[in-house]
Amino acid sequence: MFMKNYKLLITLIGLTGSSFAANTTQIESHEIAKFAEVLKYVDQHQNKQHPDQLCVVYDMDNTILSAEPNVGSDSWMAWNSKLSLDNPNRITNWQISNDLHGFEGALRFFIKYYPTENSTLATLNQIKDQQGHPSIVMTARSYERYYAATNNQLLVNQMDFTTNPIGITGAANKALTLTPNTEATAYKAYFKGVFYSADDNKGTEILKLIADQRKLTKNSNLCKTTIFVDNSATNTKNVYQAFLDNAQKLNLITLRYSNYDNYLTTSTQTLKTWNINESSSQGQSLFNLIQQLNSK
Repeated sequence: MFMKNYKLLITLIGLTGSSFAANTTQIESHEIAKFAEVLKYVDQHQNKQHPDQLCVVYDMDNTILSAEPNVGSDSWMAWNSKLSLDNPNRITNWQISNDLHGFEGALRFFIKYYPTENSTLATLNQIKDQQGHPSIVMTARSYERYYAATNNQLLVNQMDFTTNPIGITGAANKALTLTPNTEATAYKAYFKGVFYSADDNKGTEILKLIADQRKLTKNSNLCKTTIFVDNSATNTKNVYQAFLDNAQKLNLITLRYSNYDNYLTTSTQTLKTWNINESSSQGQSLFNLIQQLNSK
């Protein structure tokens, strides 16, 4: 009798342990040097019978696409943003000081962006189309200033996030919802598989997106686990912190993509010395081109 009760106790402990593991939120954080390493984490956490339980959210600039430190890049933007404070005359002679982001949005429509690695496009397609995991781009860009440039850059580089997005995303024949960001300085939107977060915290925005899409699709298991890939240490940290003790009990794996660290401005010191001569000459050439395009 004692042995039977002991075996029953061991069985109950085993079942309780399995149940606890299943209901425990798993939050992980890792760093990857090559984009294809995303596949390793997808393979570890995927549910092949229900692929929509694993979703992947990619940052755009310097994660899947980049202009490196050239005109229109993030580094160029940071340089000009600081220049607008330190030496505003250098900016006002372009007549863009009041809306530097708007100018950059127009500029990015014309400059060349390309995949961060040769394997980037194949990796994206394998995860979202071949393995069937809903995948989107999430960018700090605002919709009203950057939609045209963003859509064009993805189109030129054959990156189509309308094939398997998370839930229901706005498209040409679907309504588009524009929402002001926290500071009411720009608009957020989820359109064609791209989430324009307009500088709001990516962690809280992802949680809200998943909650909304679960209701819309009536799929309570959608994005049970999310993989978030971003070159920014700040963004990956924000997402990690937001998911800790999240009410939806969603799992998270943040992957900080470090391949572009050498191209990016990381401190005020490097900002002061970043390609000033090169940028000045490019800036003047660009200014001349703008004048030619707008000449009467």
